[in-house]
Formats: sequence, C-alpha cells, structure tokens
Amino acid sequence: MAPNKQSKKTVFKLVGIFLAGVLVLLAASSRNYIELHERLIIQGLGIDRTEQGYKVSVQALKTTEEDKIELLVTEGDTVYDALNNLSLQIGKVPLYTHNIMVVIGRSAAEHGLDDVLDFFVRYHEARPTESVFMASDTAGELFAHQEDGQYTLLKDIDESAHARQYNSQLVQVEVMDVINDLYRRSNSAHLPILSLEDGRIEELGTGIFEQGKLKETLSLEQTRGLMATINKLEVGTEVVQLSDHISVTMEYFDCKSHIETEIKDGKPVFTVKVKCKANISQMDNPIEDEMDDSVYPELEKAVSAKLREQIESAIRWAVIDNQCDVFGFGNALLWQQTDYWREHEDHWRDDMGEADYFVYVDTTIALEGQELSPKPFSVW
Repeated sequence: MAPNKQSKKTVFKLVGIFLAGVLVLLAASSRNYIELHERLIIQGLGIDRTEQGYKVSVQALKTTEEDKIELLVTEGDTVYDALNNLSLQIGKVPLYTHNIMVVIGRSAAEHGLDDVLDFFVRYHEARPTESVFMASDTAGELFAHQEDGQYTLLKDIDESAHARQYNSQLVQVEVMDVINDLYRRSNSAHLPILSLEDGRIEELGTGIFEQGKLKETLSLEQTRGLMATINKLEVGTEVVQLSDHISVTMEYFDCKSHIETEIKDGKPVFTVKVKCKANISQMDNPIEDEMDDSVYPELEKAVSAKLREQIESAIRWAVIDNQCDVFGFGNALLWQQTDYWREHEDHWRDDMGEADYFVYVDTTIALEGQELSPKPFSVW
C-alpha cells in the first residue's frame, strides 16, 4: 500500500528537523574552534611564590616567527588564575599540550608542591610527562636569561638532557613522578635544581622534600648515590687514585641495583646492593710504564669504594639527618615486609632515621678492549 500524503509530510518534517539540528551543531562547533594564531603555544612554565599568590613566567612560541620564543609574565592568586589573567592580557588562549617543562622557584618549593602541581594534574590539556625542575633562586630569573637576544633556558635544559647520557649526576623527574611521591607515604619527592652559573643555566644538585615542602639539597656526588640506589645510574665517569702519582678515569655502565629488607630486633634493616661494569678511559701514567693484570682488582675495589661512599653520604644526609625517603626504602618495606609496614606506616618518617642501612657495591672492569700498557703504533 502506498503511503498517504500525511505520512509523507511527517517524514519531510522529521528530515527537516534532523538537518536543522546538524546545522546547529556545525555552527556551534565552528564558533568553538580556535585558530592556531589565536593560541599561545606554551613551551615552558616557571612558577614563583609571591606574598599575594603566584607569579608565572611563560616561554611560548611566536606563531608568526619560526623558532622564536617570547617571554610573558603574569600573576594571580593561584597558578591557574595567573594563567587565566595572561589570556585576558594578550587575548590568546594558552595551549598546554606542547609544554615540555615546569620550573618551580625556591619560594614556591618551600611553600609546598601540592598547590603548584595541582593544576597540572587536573587541567585537561596538561601532560603528566612534563619535566619538572626546581630553581636555586627564582624561576623568573632563569626564564629571563638571554644570550645574543635569545632566551636560553630551553636550549640549556636540552643540552643537560643530552649530558645525562654521559654523566649520571643529573636526575630526571616528570610531573607524574612527583605526584606519585607526594601521595605515597613510602616515598619523598625530589627535583633536579637549576641555577644560573657564570651566564649559563646548569643543574646544581637535587632538592629533597618532606611532605611536599623543600627540606634540603643533595650535591652532585650525592645525587649520583641516589641514582645508583634507585636503579637510574646509566653511565658516568669517576676518577680514582691507583697510587700517589697515578689517577685513573673510569666510566660506569650497565649498573643495576636493588634493596633488600629484613626486620631485626624490631626495626628495619636495609641492604642496598649495586652491581656495575666499568671501562678504563684514561690512566695518568707514563705510556712506557708497563702494568700487569694485577691492577684490575685494585681498580675495581677503588671505584666500588667511591660509589659506595656517595650512596652512604646521600642516605645519611637525606634519610637519617633530614627524614626524606627519596630512595624508596618505605616502598621496599611495603612490598617485602607488608605486615610491618601496615603497623608502622603512620610514623615511618619518624622511624626511618633509626633503621640500619648497609651498602654493597660490586664493580667489574670490562676487559674487552682494555689495554693497561698500550704499545706504540706502527706504520709498517
């Protein structure tokens, strides 16, 4: 049976309503679409604490000039309020998906990381893989530094990242690492420290935090001890003395570590075990002086002792003296001594200084390609 005229009119009305709805949605989406030239493409954020709230330094790409960075400074009661004020000032909408770093000024670090990093957790465009640093003084100072009319912070940090491949005294931390440390009772947060030294931005050591607030700092040598303990010592160089007149430069690689726990006499005992391989990079002795294979055990012992001292110094200063468990000893208790941890977790920060800590380092020199007494080259 053919449809009557009334049913045809009903169909046409429904189709018309559907098409009208599609047009409304398309119009709405076109109004919400923001052109690239209307966005502020953020590359880095520096956050300092003020008496009224926060001052935020922003390095952003100029969309009209390739590879050109501009600096903008704004203030507000909170980090987000400051960034929102920036939009009102320049008439552009910030784009956070391209941000690669956050630098927290010392004043903000001392006030506490919770208020600073909350924005980077909640805001939908923020990424949890942004690198986080702490400024030895103000973040604004680092962001404003220029050479030949160009802001250098991004370049200097990129060079520091490459330096990590050759010398593991530079700790790498992302937003999600800090957030996890802040919300776990078994860990304390730590951040690499940036400083303006002799006209260049360099990493100075590591800031260690107690309950989200800056407590103290680790030196570069102690930072290496930290990295060795948390299984992040990839490569690095160390100079050891073979005798009163011979210095040997060693290169670490393929380092592995783990923490063992036990409960003895009612308190935790931690054993840090580190195994590394090493190459001989240079020996400061006359090339004609021949040396035999008996030197290898002596070198292995010397380089192991040097790394062990760095680990022990870091543990003593961070954990015992300042109650900052940046090594994850509490986390090791959580997994290996669960019953003890559940009973003592509420006062772990008070008890960690009473625990016992032992460090063992075993370094093996890779004999492949190592020549203790090189022979002269011959052209014949």
